[in-house]
Amino acid sequence: MDEHPTSWWIHISATVQECAKHLVNYIPHIVGTPNMAEHKYYMVPRSPYINDTCSVITFGIGGDISSEEHIRRALPTCTFLGFDPNSDYKSLFTNVLGGKYVQAAVAGKTGVNTIMQLGKSDYGAVGNTPVKSVAELIETHHGKDEIIDILNIDVEGYEYSIFDSMLSEKIFHNVCQFNVEIHPPWFHDTGYSYYDVIKVFRKLIQKGTFVWVQSTAHSGQFYPSYFVNVKNSICIEKYLKGRLF
Repeated sequence: MDEHPTSWWIHISATVQECAKHLVNYIPHIVGTPNMAEHKYYMVPRSPYINDTCSVITFGIGGDISSEEHIRRALPTCTFLGFDPNSDYKSLFTNVLGGKYVQAAVAGKTGVNTIMQLGKSDYGAVGNTPVKSVAELIETHHGKDEIIDILNIDVEGYEYSIFDSMLSEKIFHNVCQFNVEIHPPWFHDTGYSYYDVIKVFRKLIQKGTFVWVQSTAHSGQFYPSYFVNVKNSICIEKYLKGRLF
């Protein structure tokens, strides 16, 4: 492994784009939301399923539902479930979007942590905050065996513990596609070093459930990224048959 993992880090976006450039050509129905800095992607279902119900789950609303609104316009049968520790976003998610809001801070495992929470103008640390595991919240509020069409994750550094849980928790096998904003380990006290992060990425890719399809650079070292499930038979039938398979 490189003795200076930061040199690898700054090339994440370019590396993903180079590795996935041919794959993207086989999945032509990838749609990018118009936002701006934190770009998100999603696949439109194949024509036999275009009018079927779909589920969108967001961990970390952050006062911005533009991506969810974009999905709703394209796929009006989708339902929306959002989690955020800041209750100020409840009306935004329920009244404007018509979704269900749950007040919760999240991580890979249930416990008590210091979280970064968005206030009126910026993020601030909030200590001794109870956090719930993403797997537990999905099972409680969505269902253990239910398909998740689109999962959005922006949890200010706790994405790494969620990646770790993806390696062992079977509930993530039901996620057809997910967007995640990847934050540099130094930005928040994540408990993960650069080496730890690289190992997590490697294990996730080697597991083979998800393929890293897109990544864009934001503010230098933040990487909004998009992954597609290539193992779940329901996801393949709905999104990838005749496109990738």
